[in-house]
Amino acid sequence: MPRRAKGKQVRDATGRVIAVRGRGANGEGSVCAVEGGTRWRATWRDHSGKLRSVSGRTRERVIERRAGAVAADTHGALIDRTTTVGQLTHWWVDHVASLRVRPSTAAKYADRAERLDATLGHRRIAELRA
Repeated sequence: MPRRAKGKQVRDATGRVIAVRGRGANGEGSVCAVEGGTRWRATWRDHSGKLRSVSGRTRERVIERRAGAVAADTHGALIDRTTTVGQLTHWWVDHVASLRVRPSTAAKYADRAERLDATLGHRRIAELRA
């Protein structure tokens, strides 16, 4: 007897049932049908923690719009070819890490950011390689 798929089941464009394993990441938001299934809405939290949403006619379009908005919110004014590792780590600690973790964890992140700044802080992100 074949094993039954675990997890949430959805239908792809051809109508075939597929299983979706796992869940979205914390803070990723959600995508759901609204207005009787004729429109879709996607939600996420911006860098300040405020709940944001976009809507559209198709699920795919809503996901694209959310990805663009998240990218613009996160990277808009900060990252370019001249951004240094030190600037990025300090921004990350101030805007991202401090919003989603406990104060003790945020303090540890700040300590690690200072260590990173001492060794690589002057290097541009564009110069880094694996």
